[in-house]
Amino acid sequence: METGYALIFVGSGSSCLHKYPTWKELLIDFNNIIENEEDRNLINFCITNEQFLLAAEMIKYRLNTETFANKFQKIFDYKTEEFGELHRTIVDLKCKGFVTTNYDPVIFAALTNYQGRKTLLTVVSEITKREIHNFIKSLTLINSDNRQILYLHGIHYCPNNSVLCYSDYLKMYNGVEIRILKEYEMLVNGKMSISQFEAYIDLEKTKQKTTHYNTYYLLCATQRIVYIGYGLRDPFLNKITDEIKNDFAPIYDDFHFALVSQNDIKGWSNEMYYNYKQAWSRKGIELVVFQDDESFSGLQRFLESLSPMCRISKPHDSVNGVEQIEIEKKESVTSFNTEINNDEILTLLNQRTVKTIKEIKEL
Repeated sequence: METGYALIFVGSGSSCLHKYPTWKELLIDFNNIIENEEDRNLINFCITNEQFLLAAEMIKYRLNTETFANKFQKIFDYKTEEFGELHRTIVDLKCKGFVTTNYDPVIFAALTNYQGRKTLLTVVSEITKREIHNFIKSLTLINSDNRQILYLHGIHYCPNNSVLCYSDYLKMYNGVEIRILKEYEMLVNGKMSISQFEAYIDLEKTKQKTTHYNTYYLLCATQRIVYIGYGLRDPFLNKITDEIKNDFAPIYDDFHFALVSQNDIKGWSNEMYYNYKQAWSRKGIELVVFQDDESFSGLQRFLESLSPMCRISKPHDSVNGVEQIEIEKKESVTSFNTEINNDEILTLLNQRTVKTIKEIKEL
């Protein structure tokens, strides 16, 4: 990141410290206003089994447009101008711009405050193609005083245009409208799974390339992305990542980086972690695991441990400051790896983690 060539992808994990909900928490909050107890139980079953897209679809099907919009805005618009130290640190990182799947305005407020000027914000839709094109053109230059933000899945003040549930994703990424199909009733009433539904409508034949699809494909194929606070759980975006990998194999290895909390892999065996890391590496995304605790302050500490040359403001220009950061970085890597018992895996991961931190710095 010392060169400023990275594009930063901000996920919902960065907004949790501001009490904005995770995807699961959002669905639970929405489900609480469903009146029918049987419907709530069905939706809760889907949430418990992490069928989030289907749960979101069931919720949106049962709420009228006004009720959904009011609830959505209430959740994401209640502290519009607030941001904290984590977002100050993120916008201080050298990069060409920001992309987010969040609906909240936190990263926008932080960047506007940091740049001292109104930040250009683009929400992806079929009618904002010119603005999307301008955002992509802005990535050809490194201008730390005028970086822009692309909201990929909508924003709090346009709830009815957000990408949240299964039908939203199909419409925005595949160009398929499913709410008019008779089989849709079976899906939202729990009588058909998403995989069964897609097989029934033959999704592979009916899908089209959309503005959302083209935008994410283009960014992933041409930019070096660092994912921050993003859990890599979005099936539609992951499918695009796979398609890019297939289109550009074998030259696409280790192209992007994703910062992953140690909390997300807590309880995993050495083999599970190693296989997970290797699987994402084959997709072109190198996982970088940082230490964390119950306060979720690990991401902040990790970003602060990067070289001062990775930041625009360079708050630690002294030799002592650089030395202290290097010590903290080494301690973080060592502490994580002491939990791994297999000597062979330990050696491989230790080498790769140190190399990865160096690669992130040099972006």
